[in-house]
Amino acid sequence: MKRNILVLIAPPAFTLAVIGVVMILGLDIAVARGIYLGLILALLQTFISIALLWWAWESKIFYYVWGGGVLFRFLVFAGTAFVVYRYTELNLAAALLSLVTGTTVFLTFESATFLRKR
Repeated sequence: MKRNILVLIAPPAFTLAVIGVVMILGLDIAVARGIYLGLILALLQTFISIALLWWAWESKIFYYVWGGGVLFRFLVFAGTAFVVYRYTELNLAAALLSLVTGTTVFLTFESATFLRKR
């Protein structure tokens, strides 16, 4: 039960902590907003993934859903890179690095919650 709660609390807590640090550092607005975008997208894709994994937990398609999450995350990454580069003034490196870092950190909690149960 504690792991189920941890997967819901840790990612938003990490996101808020990083946003607080970015605000304290007073980074350039394009860099700061790129970091915010990357973290928010990482958080959203994590919650979508958690919801789908809980939905598929008792079915035979669990590992297909889990594997599909890899494709989903790749599409989010590629879409973010395209939109930020083409249509915004945000810092591309900040957006993509925070997206990848946030996704990686959040995946540790997600994997600890679901794959240990299997």
